Amino acid sequence: MACSGFVDRIRYSLTRASGPAPDMSIEKREITVIGAGVIGSAIAWRLATQGHSVRVLDPEPPGFGGASYGNVGHIAAELVEPLPSPKLLLTFWKELVQFGGPLHMPMRHWFGLLPWSLRFAMAAFRRAENTRALAPLVRTATTDFQQMLEAFGRTDLLRQNGHYQIWYGAKAEQAAAAEAAHMATLDIPTAPADASWLNVQAQRAGVDAIAGLHFPTCGHVLDPAEVGKACADAAKAHGAVFEPVAATKIERRGAGLVITHSAGQINTEAAVVAAGVWSKPLLEAFGLKVPLQPAYGYHVELPNEPAQIDAPILYSDQRLLVTPMAGRLRASSFMEFSGLHSKVDPRKFTRLDELLAQVGYPKSDPSRRWRGPRPILPDYLPGLGQVPGQPIYYAIGHQHIGLTLAPMTAEVMGRLIDGSHPHIPCDAFDLRRFG
Repeated sequence: MACSGFVDRIRYSLTRASGPAPDMSIEKREITVIGAGVIGSAIAWRLATQGHSVRVLDPEPPGFGGASYGNVGHIAAELVEPLPSPKLLLTFWKELVQFGGPLHMPMRHWFGLLPWSLRFAMAAFRRAENTRALAPLVRTATTDFQQMLEAFGRTDLLRQNGHYQIWYGAKAEQAAAAEAAHMATLDIPTAPADASWLNVQAQRAGVDAIAGLHFPTCGHVLDPAEVGKACADAAKAHGAVFEPVAATKIERRGAGLVITHSAGQINTEAAVVAAGVWSKPLLEAFGLKVPLQPAYGYHVELPNEPAQIDAPILYSDQRLLVTPMAGRLRASSFMEFSGLHSKVDPRKFTRLDELLAQVGYPKSDPSRRWRGPRPILPDYLPGLGQVPGQPIYYAIGHQHIGLTLAPMTAEVMGRLIDGSHPHIPCDAFDLRRFG
């Protein structure tokens, strides 16, 4: 059941100096959050400000493990549509690495991916329905981020200058116009990019024809890992405790839970699973189906390279996103479905450098490279909910927009755990949709 987001945002603004005021009418519990990425750390902050006793388990420092560290920093308020679509089913082969695209699905992994791929295909024909579910989570992301960072005094990490999308070649104008028209159907504002700035970009890439759009409602952060750390620091300021251990098992014991981790066991009244791609076994032990796949992303960095503009730039033809961060540029591409324990493919770093060269950037620093798994459910909707009959909650499967959705996810989970209604409909995110 939805409630008024406007009233909630006023209340959020009035309490931003210290976070949401604890509701003394709500039962306070010992809650263990499994996962200290940006999602888990934001949830820990939200729960701690609500007065719960919060403990967070993760072998990595807050914000520095999994996909959170390698995020390209884009607050993607425009990505209101899940990826699966009928058009993509017909043209996905064009996105394969073999044809110059960012998608890599090694043949040895095809059989294992078949059930996930079938669910992806079915979701393609529910895209309109799934967009209606996802859009309320995404649309206000930049404002949500501003409010969250205001709450713990770290607005220095955020820039709200939108982002840019560029096309090259004879069909550039046509592609930009089509994208603007499609965004208009989704109520996502765009505007033509400045012509003089586009001319500079064309000269850098050595092309004659160029077109571009500005997406003004988006933003970016200067350091994704620092955002995760800031969330954790704010949670600690409200009493949360972070322990550098890896949770391996959750068991019901009486009215509470026992969590086994790499250094022993702990008792807790409730748990939130927010461990990215490592969440699957923890939840499937309780009968849920969790068709979660790790999609590896790659990034490279260019230290001290000046930004072309203080905003991310998506080079559409190259499927390359370049974001200005503190003291460097970060460039990312690729979606590699190769299994959780697969090895790094160094050819992809080489390919990233080639793509950067095509649009006028120098070679990246070989010591500043990263590869990490993004947690993706086949319908490209997150998993937000509660294990039936158990004091176990989950916030997983945020695909490419975990950073974008961190503040809203924290708010939704805080409401869910306290038994109040999330202010947006969340039934579509229940993992029971998979059976």
